[in-house]
Amino acid sequence: QHWSIDGVVQIHSQPFFFEELPAGSYGVRTDLLQAHLTYSRFWNKKSLLVKAGQLSTAFGSFLLRYDDAQNPLVDIPPTYGYYYDGTTTKGLTGAEVDSTLGQVDLRGQFTNSSPSNPRSIFDKDQYGAWTGGAGYTIKQGFRVGVSGYRGAYLDRHDPFFFPGEIDPRKLPGSGVGVDVEWGRGPWNVNGEWRRYVMQYTKIPDFLEQSSYVEIKRTLHPRWYAAARLGCLRTSAYPAPNTYEMAVGYRPNNRQLVKLEYEIQQSPLIRGTLQ
Repeated sequence: QHWSIDGVVQIHSQPFFFEELPAGSYGVRTDLLQAHLTYSRFWNKKSLLVKAGQLSTAFGSFLLRYDDAQNPLVDIPPTYGYYYDGTTTKGLTGAEVDSTLGQVDLRGQFTNSSPSNPRSIFDKDQYGAWTGGAGYTIKQGFRVGVSGYRGAYLDRHDPFFFPGEIDPRKLPGSGVGVDVEWGRGPWNVNGEWRRYVMQYTKIPDFLEQSSYVEIKRTLHPRWYAAARLGCLRTSAYPAPNTYEMAVGYRPNNRQLVKLEYEIQQSPLIRGTLQ
């Protein structure tokens, strides 16, 4: 009645995700995104969930719909990714408590590594990170939320751990974010703003800000159109803006076909990169 075991295994050919295209890797990759034991209780306008195992990070809001059947576009928003992004889509080992109190939702999480640098439980340099978030549903279909995390983010084999740097556990990384969700009739809108600070002693701290707005319009029970504008700014290099446009078609309730066109634009890109 109260216990469950949940898991998500992702298998895909490489390259498939946009961030894999420049790497030139080929083959088949398997990732265990989630595998956790859950205890849940529900009361009138209240709920409590306790999870332990392999978890998605509680930072941000996109991972709540990180599923190709839920994401209306093909790509994912800026600073979400597997490695060397502010918020990993990989699973992290840890424990989490979620609760709702009427229109308020709360979540707290402790994981073995930072959302910006996922580490296996068999890896060295695991220092732990705390993540929390809260949201308020103003009315049905309209919610605003905040989230944040803090914890050591580097490891000694990280390409961004430079010679002469101090002990990684003394270099915290942190992130804060705000998210908004709105839906009415055929329209759905999602947006996020996030800011990251990665501390160093040998080089200046790395600062990064990202934001996106995503709009989806249902045209027919089987058809929809969607667009996403993403903006990324960093203290180390000119980061690109991204413009995504997609249409989706559902042949049946088990399949979704999506066609997307994406443009990346920055001072480092000659013309546009599709």
